Amino acid sequence: ISSNEAGPPAAVLTFDDVSLNFLKYALPILRKYNAAATGFAIADPVSAQRLCKPGEQMDIPLTAGQMRELSASGIEIGSHTLSHRELTSLPNAELLREVSGSKDRLEQDLGQAVETFCYPRGRFSPRVECAVADAGYLCATSTLRGNAHVREERFRLKRIRATAERTGYSLWY
Repeated sequence: ISSNEAGPPAAVLTFDDVSLNFLKYALPILRKYNAAATGFAIADPVSAQRLCKPGEQMDIPLTAGQMRELSASGIEIGSHTLSHRELTSLPNAELLREVSGSKDRLEQDLGQAVETFCYPRGRFSPRVECAVADAGYLCATSTLRGNAHVREERFRLKRIRATAERTGYSLWY
């Protein structure tokens, strides 16, 4: 994102809601292939669990120590807000708390800068984009489908969702 030079095509692996399952299943595969990735963490999983619908349950959240371990192994930790709330409908004060508060908490837990952000459920608006930029993030991912090509889109980066059904040619395409 910071480079003005066109380089070879690249893919960035991102994982939302990093949790104990990420440590158990994804990290060993990433290590096997020496692949870097970004994992987006919910900074206050206790609040996020309270917001779950009846019968819905989150995976076991990572501790600060586990996030530091991930970071030390080459996984970038990005913010996925404090509690995974829908940002577009929040009043300004709550929006800023979710966006800036998660950055502050993760930076304190990790002892390093947190520069990337992921919108919960991929939902954002121009007001939310501005809040993310003003909080000091370098970029943010959405659930818009496609590839990122221009710097101006860095706060609404598109992604291609990898699923069990999307393999081979369809994933490449």
